Amino acid sequence: MRHLSATTSRRSGFRLQPSALREAATPASYRGGELITNNYRLLISFAVFTGCRVGEILGAAWSHIDWETGQFHIRRTFKEGRFQEPKTRTSYRRLSLPTFLLKELRVWRLACPRGPYDLIFPNLDGRPMSHSNLLTRGFNPALKRAGLRKIRFHDLRHTFASLMISNGEDIVRVSRLMGHATASFTLNVYSHMLPREHDPSGDRLASLVFGNKMETVANLPTRLERPSAENLSESA
Repeated sequence: MRHLSATTSRRSGFRLQPSALREAATPASYRGGELITNNYRLLISFAVFTGCRVGEILGAAWSHIDWETGQFHIRRTFKEGRFQEPKTRTSYRRLSLPTFLLKELRVWRLACPRGPYDLIFPNLDGRPMSHSNLLTRGFNPALKRAGLRKIRFHDLRHTFASLMISNGEDIVRVSRLMGHATASFTLNVYSHMLPREHDPSGDRLASLVFGNKMETVANLPTRLERPSAENLSESA
């Protein structure tokens, strides 16, 4: 798996290392052929690589994955003990899953507990996993084993956005992947992640205005010499 760099939370200054957290999370384990531990490692990986809200993950169904295109369609959420419509109109979205994640999901599908809701990440009985059990049995123990301070599960969503922006993804695309209502909201939250570099827009405008004359303009001296008194009198 590709190494994930650490990301820093603007709120706390805490540096999260997703790769360390993933390795510390418990994979599916069995005793006597029976599943005794859910696949928290895959669940955490899913959160980091999709940026989904926790309710969108707990409500995700196998039928929401298009195996031909490798896309995950967000169509419902599980919150407050019941299935609900996604948070907003823009929360209905399609996310492309990394190849490694698709491969792990295919393997997990064979062992995943069956239930009436076709869940990707159910509890051991095949029913919706509670948010509290996700934290106490999966997420918080993984943080402890990885030697990371306690954070919110929602911070994995911020990690996704931060990694995407750090990797040069356009803020509008990040906003669409996050399911935000507007790109301006995304920009307001993650503006501190944008690279501080020379903005070439001024040079592009100058090229448009001056065209081929840009070479002449570029050769102008950057420092003007003050004329001598003698030259001033001659020019007068």
